[in-house]
Amino acid sequence: MMIGIATKTPERGYELLELQFEKSVDMNSVEAEKIRDTFECKINVHAPYYGTLATEKEQKVRDAIYRIKEAIQIARILRSDIVVVHAGFYAKKNPDEVFSIVERNCKEITRNIGRIKIGIETMPRQSQFGTIDEIMKLSKRVKHIIPVINIGHSYIRDGPEKTIAALTKIDRPYCHISGITAERGVIRYTSLDRGMFDYKDLFERVDMNKTTIVCDGPEAKRDYKMIKRLVA
Repeated sequence: MMIGIATKTPERGYELLELQFEKSVDMNSVEAEKIRDTFECKINVHAPYYGTLATEKEQKVRDAIYRIKEAIQIARILRSDIVVVHAGFYAKKNPDEVFSIVERNCKEITRNIGRIKIGIETMPRQSQFGTIDEIMKLSKRVKHIIPVINIGHSYIRDGPEKTIAALTKIDRPYCHISGITAERGVIRYTSLDRGMFDYKDLFERVDMNKTTIVCDGPEAKRDYKMIKRLVA
């Protein structure tokens, strides 16, 4: 098992960091080289959240793919294994139609990508592309695409049993984890011990030995320590 945190600024003391870009890839190659040479841990990348692969609007797709490819360039310098991506929203389209659009755009992104994988993340809202079934299907149909199971998102969207089943099926799952609540349609992120799912039960029911876990909530460092104590 490998456990790390999501962060905007690299920190020491972790075996894994997931470097998160929000609106843009605000890092150049020199800065990336310095981070790579300073930190001995594995560093993966989360592409900017703003952008969508789930649209046929040419400019929006071009912008999204450009940002993701910028993230891939930084990931190459950092010797990352994975670039995590949010696919976008259905925007009143049929989910099957949106799947075809996302699939086409993922093929464009992964063309000549080399060894890096693109991780499409599961999402919590019914309006978003990112059910477990969609992500698993996409990873089977497009080379270099892997599922990223955001455990809190999937608990809300697909339910606990399906989430656990997915984690069991994937050979080496890459996961995000945080506490999460959903009341009256409002989703909030919190620490693991204050969320709506029992993370201790999860660790009892799923063999996490081959799993990579990224703590990505508002109290990621605290969650990291709780998981470390749990698996010690």
